Parts: sequence; structure tokens; C-alpha cells
Amino acid sequence: MHIKKALSLYLNNILVVVLVSMTIVFPLQLATYTFTSIILALLGLNTGSIIINIIIQLFLLNMMQIPFIYIAAQAYKEEKVNLLKVYSTFVMNLVPVFIMNVYYLLCILAGLPLLILPGIFMLILFCIVPYTKVIEQKDGMAWFKQTYQIGRSGVIDILILIFMLVCFNLLVWSLFSKGLYWIDPNMKLNSILLFRLLINSMIVPFFVFVVTMNYFDWQEDSRSKRDAFLLEAR
Repeated sequence: MHIKKALSLYLNNILVVVLVSMTIVFPLQLATYTFTSIILALLGLNTGSIIINIIIQLFLLNMMQIPFIYIAAQAYKEEKVNLLKVYSTFVMNLVPVFIMNVYYLLCILAGLPLLILPGIFMLILFCIVPYTKVIEQKDGMAWFKQTYQIGRSGVIDILILIFMLVCFNLLVWSLFSKGLYWIDPNMKLNSILLFRLLINSMIVPFFVFVVTMNYFDWQEDSRSKRDAFLLEAR
């Protein structure tokens, strides 16, 4: 799972990670919280508002991963991380990733009512859209095909990584919230929320580093399967 490599990458680039987290991830999380709060205030707590909130969170989660994918890809290639390039990569890939996210979202919504498994598989592909874009730098159908091939190769690993992220996030927040309560039992909700967003901002980069390192394994596995198929077809 490349946990140690990801941790080493995280610590070796801690200043860049903190800077990018505070200037990109934290503001996007704040925007997510603002949007979801407005939707809940307008629609109330119901199935529709919950689905809309989940969609917004998934979209922005994919956006905030872009700069860290670039950092991890550069480290994998043993190339120096250029801070300016980190931000330019984020800006240049925002619109393409957003558009592809809309496409996969429609596929997910279409797949879930028909069959659960196709919908789940499309959700997995949705999760790796920014990775195939930033690393492969492909567009259109070539991008779609690459995302499908990578998703097919790493489907089990991706599910495991998502489960690990959720558990790790819950564990860290549980421990941290107990610490906050011990420091100040009367701490205001806004302060608690601020700490929560800060913690998430520092967890996201590590998760992205882990996925990116595994991505190159899935990439190699996908190529091996494709080459084997071509040999059999001859």
C-alpha cells in the first residue's frame, strides 16, 4: 500500500504540504461547509439535500487533491517539486476534472438504480479522475479509457484505501475532539469546526500520496494486462 513511502514523502515536503493545504484545501473545505449549510437551510434535512451535499463534497474533494497528485508524481519520477508548478497544475486541471466529474456523476446516478455494482464501480472511477488527468495528461476518450483501465486494475485496492481513509479520519478526529473537550469543555461549535477543517486539510495530502504511489502500480498492472491481451490476439 506504500504507506511508508507516502509518509516519507509527506515529511520531506512538509512545508509545501502545509502551504498548499492552507491555501487550497482549507478554503475549499470552508466553501464546501458554506454551500452545504446554505442548502440545508433552504431545503431542510431530507434525502434531496443530503444527496446534493454529498455530491458537492465529492466534487470539491476531487479538486483539492490535484496539487498533491502533482507533488507525489514528481517525487515518484525523482524530480524536484516546483511550487509555482503545483499551483499552475491545480488551476489548469480544475475545469477538465470538473467536467469529467459531471460525466461520471451522471453514470453513477444511472448505474445505482439499475444495479448496485456498476454504480459502485463508476464511483471508484469518479475517485481516480484527477489522478489520471494530472499523471497521464490525456483528454477526451483517451482520458476516459485510461481511467477505466486503471480503475479495473485497482478496484479492490481503491475500496480498501477509501475504507482506511474513513477509519483513520474518524480515529484522528475522535482523539482530537477528546483533547479539545479536555482543554475546554465549553468550546464553541465554530471553533471545533475550524479545528476539524484544519485536521482534514493535513490528512488529505497523506491520503493522496498513498493513492498516487499505488496508482503507478495499477498503471503498470494495466499495461501488463494490455500487452498480454495484444499477444494473445496475434
